This record gives sequence, C-alpha cells and structure tokens, in this order.
Amino acid sequence: MEFLAQPDRMQALATQLRTNITTTSSAAALPEIDLGDEPASEGGLLERTHLARDRDPKAKRRKLAAVLKTGGTITCEACGFDFGRTYGKRGHEYIECHHRVPLHVSGPVTTRVADLALLCSNCHRMIHRGKPWLTVEELTHLVRQHAGA
Repeated sequence: MEFLAQPDRMQALATQLRTNITTTSSAAALPEIDLGDEPASEGGLLERTHLARDRDPKAKRRKLAAVLKTGGTITCEACGFDFGRTYGKRGHEYIECHHRVPLHVSGPVTTRVADLALLCSNCHRMIHRGKPWLTVEELTHLVRQHAGA
C-alpha cells in the first residue's frame, strides 16, 4: 500500500532495480526495502471444493496392530520420533500413515500393511515437500545424514 501512495518512489526504485540487475550480479547493490510489520488479513471463511483420494481408515488400524503384534513400537520409521514418549497419554499410539507408492501413481488399489509406513507429522511433510517426493528410505538416509551435523 505504501508504494501505491508514492508512485514516484515506486518508479524510482523499479528503475534502480532494473539498472542493478543489468549492471551487477551482486544482490548487495539492491536497495534496502523495509517492509516493517505489514499486517495480514486472516480468519475469513472460504468455501473450497476439491477432489480427494479415498482412504480406508481400517488400513491404518491394521498397520498399527501389525507393528504392535510383532513387538514393535509406534514410532516414526524415518526418524524414530515417539509421540507417546513426548506427549504422554495424549500422544499414545498417535502417528501418521503414509502410502509408500502414492495413490496418484498407483490409482485405485487394495492396500496391504506392507504398502504403508508410519511417519511423524514432520517427516510426512518432508516427504511431500517438493517434487519428486522422497521415499521413506531416502528420507531416513537424509535424517541420519544430518543427525550428527
């Protein structure tokens, strides 16, 4: 809004930016622009319509049961995070379930326990951050690689 109220200043800065881009490769030559504490309007209601892939909630329950049956614990397969250990009763047996082969790739499929991975929320987001998506094994390697860094 500040620039809209000062079109001459906006034009001068735009000209300076164009000049700097064509005459130097250093970002240090760009003018300092203080955006201050610009407020953001949030909280309004939006109606959105979108398609979503069908999920069977029983598949996650079967995965959890299979892990517990073999004496395992409900922890992230990539980083080992345990919601129960960190959050107590509130986090007991909480975890996200991830399809090892994305449903948008496989299309409709009959999901087996081996098709699923248990991931903490952070690892699940990291797998889906950017394309191509990481496999659970790639993310596990990344976590281990940076654990000692």
